[in-house]
Amino acid sequence: MNWFMSVMRPATQRLTKVMIGPKLFGHELYSGEELEATKLAYLDVLSRVDGLLEKGNYLISSVEPTVVDIIFYNEVSIALLLTRLGDGGQFKKNYPKVTAWV
Repeated sequence: MNWFMSVMRPATQRLTKVMIGPKLFGHELYSGEELEATKLAYLDVLSRVDGLLEKGNYLISSVEPTVVDIIFYNEVSIALLLTRLGDGGQFKKNYPKVTAWV
């Protein structure tokens, strides 16, 4: 959970702020470089989650989801829905375990 709070959660918050903040809240638009850097940072987080799912269908248990799966799932699915990063075949190819899990 430390990694979730110190890495994943801030990356998700930054991604949603940069990608939907200007549209939803009238914030200033971010530069293209800042937008790309934010996306890459979040995709790095997803790579790590994809790696955690290599051993099975769930993050902690191989039999059933745990509270960790629920927390991580909520964070990932909401970010993908709001930013539409998960749309398209390239995402599915790069993050097959996350795609199946979400």
